[in-house]
Amino acid sequence: MTDLLYSLNTVLPVFLMVLIGYFLVQMKIMTEDLAEKLSVLCFDVLIPVSIFREVYKTNIMAGMNIGFITYAMISVFGLMLVAMMISPLFFKENRARSGAVAQAIFRCNYVIVGIPLVQNMFSSEEAASALAVIPFSIAALNIGAVTIMTIFSGGGEKKKINILKIIFNVIKSPITIALLLGIAASAFRISFPTPVIKTIDSIGATGTPMALIAMGGQFNLKRAMKNIRISAMVTFVRLIVVPAVMLSLAVLFGWRGGYLGTMLSLFGTPTATSTYPLAKKMNSDAELLSEIILLTSLCCTASMFFFIYVMRIMKLI
Repeated sequence: MTDLLYSLNTVLPVFLMVLIGYFLVQMKIMTEDLAEKLSVLCFDVLIPVSIFREVYKTNIMAGMNIGFITYAMISVFGLMLVAMMISPLFFKENRARSGAVAQAIFRCNYVIVGIPLVQNMFSSEEAASALAVIPFSIAALNIGAVTIMTIFSGGGEKKKINILKIIFNVIKSPITIALLLGIAASAFRISFPTPVIKTIDSIGATGTPMALIAMGGQFNLKRAMKNIRISAMVTFVRLIVVPAVMLSLAVLFGWRGGYLGTMLSLFGTPTATSTYPLAKKMNSDAELLSEIILLTSLCCTASMFFFIYVMRIMKLI
């Protein structure tokens, strides 16, 4: 019963926030357009402030395990290669669709769903492992996403991969900047005036709830049902097969506790919403990708609950 309550207490807050966003749109209190704008606000302002606050208050350097970071990044790029090899087997004559499926399997919603998941599961000290992986995971996921879309670009166009440009975009990302500033402020023990601390706390506290509400507000059940057979298949792979394999490998390599929670946040969260605009830009099957994003977002609560509960009863976390 204790393990069951632990799993419910970890997953339910995330699910309820998403559900609130969905019903706010259904009740006409919020529009989908507003939800999209809130997502931008969260990614550019609220979540970076939240990350700065967590890093500033936590000794993230103590949680920076180079061995684990290396393992996690090898796993991320390994999944990218597997996704690129598998997707063409199902859609040999449709490169755009193959790219969308590979992207959906590979790219996770690590920041919006993964970080709060780990924070709900562990103490600040244990969650430091997830925060320490942020800059590396953002870089790896962005490089991998653009690589996939470039290789599987629709319309027969060949686009050159500019790795330096991708890395520069990652470095100038508000989340990366917030993380680096938080590390610097913590390392040099910079002390802020009380009004500044309270303001940072207030803004940071809204980041995760607002992002989850915005994600729920963008959920459209009818749109998610258009290609339900393909979407369901990809959702099963994204939420069940991928985390099952990655978590099993992590256990075999000896990772436990907060490290396993971080692996779940990297490989068990829904497909990232940011893949949709990239798919449109790169002539991929953006419509199919949007349906997969919606379906994985709907089903991830059940799958994450399952994995957390199993790891809990096996005394792995």
